[in-house]
Order: sequence, then structure tokens, then C-alpha cells
Amino acid sequence: MNLKTLIRRLCTGTEGAVAIMVGIGMTAMIGFLALGTETGLWYAAKRNLQSVADAAALGGAFELGSGSNSSVISAAAIQDAGRNGFQATGGATIAVHTPPASGKYAGNPQMVEVSVSQPTTLLFSALFLKSLQVNARAVAKTGSVGDACILALDNVINDAAYFTGSATVTLHNCGIAANSSSSNAVVVSGSATVTTAFVQSVGGYDISGSGVLHAGTIITHAAATADPYAGLSAPSAASCASVPKTKDFTLSPGTYCGGLTFQGNVFLNPGVYVISGGTFKITAQATVFGTGVTFVLINNAKLDVTGGSAITITAPTAGIWAGVAFFSDRKNELQVNKLNGNSVTNITGAIYMPSQELDFSGGNGTDASGCTRLIADFVKFIGNSSLGNSCAATGVASGASLRPVLVE
Repeated sequence: MNLKTLIRRLCTGTEGAVAIMVGIGMTAMIGFLALGTETGLWYAAKRNLQSVADAAALGGAFELGSGSNSSVISAAAIQDAGRNGFQATGGATIAVHTPPASGKYAGNPQMVEVSVSQPTTLLFSALFLKSLQVNARAVAKTGSVGDACILALDNVINDAAYFTGSATVTLHNCGIAANSSSSNAVVVSGSATVTTAFVQSVGGYDISGSGVLHAGTIITHAAATADPYAGLSAPSAASCASVPKTKDFTLSPGTYCGGLTFQGNVFLNPGVYVISGGTFKITAQATVFGTGVTFVLINNAKLDVTGGSAITITAPTAGIWAGVAFFSDRKNELQVNKLNGNSVTNITGAIYMPSQELDFSGGNGTDASGCTRLIADFVKFIGNSSLGNSCAATGVASGASLRPVLVE
């Protein structure tokens, strides 16, 4: 066979054509499948990186809402990004802007913007790409789930906010916040019934027995709620003032040493009453009235209010002690303060005991029109109570529990 004939047969022959086409097609198909699989990996990386950006923006927004400066906001955002597996190494970057530098919220002082970028490993695509960066961006704004009428400050204890017995507790337009990381930070037990706008716990909550919890919102594993009176300090004791010997009297501000007892009709002039040591006791027979009044407990003094007493106390509306009805020095040792009131117990202001237990049982007759805040290391309810949140013009600090939200 000459060369001319061989060439003609090769050009006109059909034997093996299908195999050749299949081979070419399979090669292309495998390439597209590999590229499709790799694209899926890119999308997975994008989703993971978006979670990093979201968490970082929320962390930064919480610090913004707490009044932190830009450096603290950035540090918090970067820390939360790290907690979600992000490391700014090997070409990965993170940028935090407050206010945002881009997007529709650019320049908004209530927003935090986080942008993250991370290189991804190239497989089949390395044939035609030198590198590929995956990017994600999130913007979060500061927000509040509402005011906490009850705030338990302890960060580890069980039962930080504890409702037990047959207590019926109603919180009007406010909620319960617990800074404890315990899974039982907020507990409703026995036959207690609690009605509240929200429950926000750094840890968790528990309902046992026949306890009932009616809450508009329940948030667990939340950021801690800021102590609204963290910067307030107790004054030093002055010279000891004398107390009238009769049951009924008018009392003026001063330092009262070794405790103080009210057991009759007591009228309080406006000002600060410092109780240095001993027990501040209000008996069942007492009727107490005071406007613009703050009681400060120092040198391990404690509070003991007996059920049956009639108390109307309103905190100052301005000045250092604005909104504070009772203040226990944070240097005081851990002990139990008892406020066993009834329907005629009416305290307008904050009861602040950051290093001690507060047992609140029976009353405080404030309804939705009142304003009472209970802030203590931990708080226990064993009686019927009603707390209001109509705190405008009272001087009471907001006590807001923050809940930042994503907007981009």
C-alpha cells in the first residue's frame, strides 16, 4: 500500500471515532466536574467567612453600645472573629470601621462595619488562576432588648435570679438580666409565676416544679448587661448622728452608726443617710415617708425590712445619687439583705447591692406607673411583687440590656 492510499484511508475511515469523541468529552466533563466541586468549596468558604464577619460586627456593636472607644471596639471584633476560627495570617485580613466606611450606613455612629478577606486553596482552577481571595462584610448596629428591672451581677453563681415558693412576680415593660454563665442563671421553681418582657442570661435558665415563666423574649448565651452604677462609690463615714428616742420622729441626713431602726411614723428630710455598720431595720409597725432620699450602707451594714411596714421612698432625681434609693458599698461582705414589703411598699429608684444578696418578698406596690430597679450580686423572690419601668424624670439609670443586630 502506497502512502497516498494510506492517507486516504485515515481521512475517510470511521473505525474508533466514537472512542475518540468519548475520550475528548470525558476529559472536558471531568474538568467541569472538578471545577464545579471546587466552586462549591469556594461557596462553603464564603459562608464560613460571612459567619466570622457577622460575629465580629456583633461583638464590636456590643462594645459600641457600652460606650467603648474605637480601639476597644476593634479589639472586641477581632477577638470574636478569632473565636470563630479566623486568623489574620497567610494573607488573611480583617478591617473594623466605626462608623462604617462604605455602604448605605456609611458614617452612621451607631454602626460597626467589619470586612474580612482570606485566600482559598486552588485545585483545578490553578491551571488558569494565580490566586483567589474570598471576601465577606457585615454591619451591625447597637440595640437594646429593653430595660432590666432585675439585674443579677454575679458572673458564675447558680440561681443568680431566683423565683421560688408561691411568688407571683410581674414586671411591667421591663425584664430580667443575669450576668452569670451558669446554665441555671435564672430559675423559676416551686409554684412561682413570673411575667416579664424578657429574660437575658449570659448562661441559661431553668423552670422546675410547677413554675411558670411568661416572657416575651428569652435570650441565652448573651453578652453581659452593664452595671449602670459601676462608677458610683460610697462616701466615708462622718461623725455619728443621734437618733430620737421616740417611735415617731423626723430625721435629717447624716451618718448613723451601729444600725438604725424605724418602728413608728418616720418622716425623712431630703438627703443622704449613711448607715455605718449594724442593721438598718424597718419593723412591721413602721410607716416611713421620704422624697429625695438615699440610704447608703457601709462597713457591712445590712437591710432588714419586715412585712407589714408602709414605706414610700423616692430617690433624688438629680446629683450624684440620682435615681438611687438604697446603695450598699461594694466593699461590704456577702450577706443577705431582706426587703419584705407589701402592697403599700412603694420605692421609686434603684436598690443597688453589688456584692450582696437581695431577698425581695411580698409587695413593692409599684405597678406599670412606678419605677423600681433591683440590682444585686444575686436576687431572690419568695413573695408576690410588681415592678414598673416608668422611669422618665426619676433619675434612675436605664439599665438597658444590649442586643446588637445585623443590618448588612
